[in-house]
Amino acid sequence: MPTTLKGLFENIPLEAMMIENWVRKRLVLVGNNQPLDKALQRLNRHKITSIPIVNEQTGGIIGILESLDIVNYLSTVLDQDTINSSVARWDFNLMNCGQLLNTSTKKCTVMSNSASMYEALRILARGEHCVMVVDGVCQTHFQEREEENILGVFTQSDVIRFFSNNPYWIKMLPNFCKRLNEVGIFGNNSEQVCTVDQNVLACDAFQTIAKSNCSGLAILDGQRRLVAHLSASNIRGINRTNFQLLRRPLFEFLQRDRRRGWWTMPICLNASDTLEKAVLQFGSTRVHQMYVCDPDGKPRHVVTLTDLLRHFLPGEDQPKNA
Repeated sequence: MPTTLKGLFENIPLEAMMIENWVRKRLVLVGNNQPLDKALQRLNRHKITSIPIVNEQTGGIIGILESLDIVNYLSTVLDQDTINSSVARWDFNLMNCGQLLNTSTKKCTVMSNSASMYEALRILARGEHCVMVVDGVCQTHFQEREEENILGVFTQSDVIRFFSNNPYWIKMLPNFCKRLNEVGIFGNNSEQVCTVDQNVLACDAFQTIAKSNCSGLAILDGQRRLVAHLSASNIRGINRTNFQLLRRPLFEFLQRDRRRGWWTMPICLNASDTLEKAVLQFGSTRVHQMYVCDPDGKPRHVVTLTDLLRHFLPGEDQPKNA
């Protein structure tokens, strides 16, 4: 029986996590020649934030398209054209998925199914959202060519889900019973709270996400109180029919969004909550970030999955390269 988290993770191969994922849900793919509209449909239908792109001729995986990649492309479309123009709508939705993936400068990390969960955790804890797992022996590397025999994608959320399903192991965290304001999570997190007023246009808010390279925005009312959250994943509900929603004020966009089940109200933590409670709350709500607000409802801190995962590797420097 492992006595430390490191010992536990070193004894769990990624293959075991991939089998668990296959039981829970199948791997969702989209062809490289398919329009972006098709990728958005699948992201929305399966409630996922990234999707592997498959070469329709060879069957190999050429990379993973993330929601932020789509938002970055949307930003360039909006810069080149007005949101009123039908040209922007068609350019955005009919963009070839493979071509769009080629515009991303971020390379996916590829790992063998025989690698340990600990090795994957070290990569995810530095801010990578996911790693690609292949069936076969290989050194961990950044993807430079098509990958074959992909078993699945291992994500930050998978780590949190593991703890939610096995809460006993959380107690191996050195600071599991300490409060968030005692473990330094607010002083060391990688992101400041990015905010936007609820009255700005939705397209401008998405451009803010793209240009600031933040994972999401805290949406504030006139009194600077937190009323909603916008992330790159909200773009997955956009299609050719409702593209004009992007030129509506953000609060109207989110009201339409809410009725379709694409978003929920922001989830908040208290500074006095324990690290254990934070992990379990992330696991139960399946969100990627939460806010800590003051008594007036104004956001003061943001806690992300990356912030939590770094506490699973206490005293260890994060790797610079995969």
